[in-house]
Amino acid sequence: MSSGAGRDGAGSTEVSDATSFDVFISYSHKDKISADAVCAGLEGSSVRCWIAPRDIDAGSEWAEGIIHGLNRCRIMVLIFSANANQSHQVRREVERAVSREMPILPFRIENVTPGSKLEYFLSNLHWLDALTPPLAAHIERLAGTIKGLLSSPPGDHVASPSLKPVHAVDVNKVWRESKWLLGAGVALIVLAAGLFVWWFNQPTLSNHDQTVVTLAETVRNDINTGDLADADKTLASLLSLAPSNGHTYYFEGELQRVQGLHRDIYKAIDWFVRYMDDPRSQQVLASNRLDEKVCYETGDGFCRQRTAWIGHLLANMFYRLSMDASTDAEKRKTFLQRAEKYLHISLKFYPTGFEATVASPTQLVDNAWSSRQLTTLIADRLHKQ
Repeated sequence: MSSGAGRDGAGSTEVSDATSFDVFISYSHKDKISADAVCAGLEGSSVRCWIAPRDIDAGSEWAEGIIHGLNRCRIMVLIFSANANQSHQVRREVERAVSREMPILPFRIENVTPGSKLEYFLSNLHWLDALTPPLAAHIERLAGTIKGLLSSPPGDHVASPSLKPVHAVDVNKVWRESKWLLGAGVALIVLAAGLFVWWFNQPTLSNHDQTVVTLAETVRNDINTGDLADADKTLASLLSLAPSNGHTYYFEGELQRVQGLHRDIYKAIDWFVRYMDDPRSQQVLASNRLDEKVCYETGDGFCRQRTAWIGHLLANMFYRLSMDASTDAEKRKTFLQRAEKYLHISLKFYPTGFEATVASPTQLVDNAWSSRQLTTLIADRLHKQ
């Protein structure tokens, strides 16, 4: 794994560049619920959406995934709000869209005007306001506008991907289950519409868990883009809201780990050990929580891939400490035994193991040894003791 926190040790899964989407949805992480609702509504109208973090390829860095996503879309929908106005990430996405001459549709969910940093790019655009309920009606109008733009000849025709669900709702399913009511008269139509709106706005997570996940995603993005000061501030909020949480344990350790020569390796180890000592980190072995994406669909932040990756990192860290000649022999032996312990856990969760990170000789890397190398090195040294 590189210093990017978004991988959680995942191997890269390449998606063909021939795969295309219609719309790239740009939004502030603070408006994720609204963005998911827009995504669900558009996909229910057969508009193919790309939205982060859902569609970032496993193993990709955040910035790389965003650029790849933009390059695969024809239109940008900007969920515009006061939060988007202040978002560095949103501004970078808009700048990239402008540089590609991609049409931008600002979808305003709050009565605010663009700040100076966005005004240059957005001042001459047609705005779609969604300031009054119901949101579904505005999304329907947005879908019509998008389809009008898409009806113009595209630059290159590419294959259509299969749509992946967002957390908000499966709109097509709701429509299939409710359309039989249409012939039952006006009263039943109103009832079906009411059920649709109710279902459309149901989150799959509690408000508390949704906030936790949003904060965790924000920290991950900040670490990936090198905004460590922002990551530290967001982590303070995450720690206050969910002190005993897999997301909190992991990203507190990651923030320490990626700070290079300024880091505190023992603090990183302490946070990672807290994750591993939590019974939930081991319980996911018998669950369907497999990869990193599932971690961001749960409020507690535990999944098999993350447990395996943290175990691998701890095995590397303790093995490095066991080689420190300035430490007494008994402590080095303890470090070596702990390296063996966490390597065993890592391989139990991820039997194929992890490869080492390739780095320059001057770069401080925690993943200096692959799982296979550690297995041999630890066994050899324990045998000699």
